[in-house]
Amino acid sequence: MKTPPLILLHGALGSADQMEPLRAALSPDFQGFTFSFSGHGGLPLPDGPLSIGLFADDLLRFMDAENLPQADVFGYSMGGYVALEFARRHPARLRRIATLGTKFGWSPDIAAREAAMLNPEKWEAKVPQFAQMLAARHTPTDWKTLTQCTADMMLALGNGAALTGAQLADIQQPVQIM
Repeated sequence: MKTPPLILLHGALGSADQMEPLRAALSPDFQGFTFSFSGHGGLPLPDGPLSIGLFADDLLRFMDAENLPQADVFGYSMGGYVALEFARRHPARLRRIATLGTKFGWSPDIAAREAAMLNPEKWEAKVPQFAQMLAARHTPTDWKTLTQCTADMMLALGNGAALTGAQLADIQQPVQIM
């Protein structure tokens, strides 16, 4: 018998296709689901800025569209952060959360360092295969614009948009941090 639905959430600059091998590997035991956040995997960028709250709204729309009243979530990196924000906003919709590689410490300095690493021109020069992969993954969305929007989101996290310790402590679901 399969467990409750398991939604696999990708990280920043990722997409649902990255989570597909994991979903397939887990399929004998889990009813797995994947989807791409706004601006990722070829979806259009929103009119406003990217944010963890926007991605939590994406998760809510996905669960509603798939008629999933409740699910477990595995979130990689940013996906784990989205799962935690979603649990805070919609506690009855998630049973359990597992995160892998999720960053919790956001300050202006940390965010500035993280955002500075998102440099499309340097990637094209130093790791062209990575740049080409990002272009293919996000077409028709411009991957360079998505990268800048992601950097802006990181800066916002460092400037007060991050979850606080009190907000994280209020999450009632079991959370496995890896």
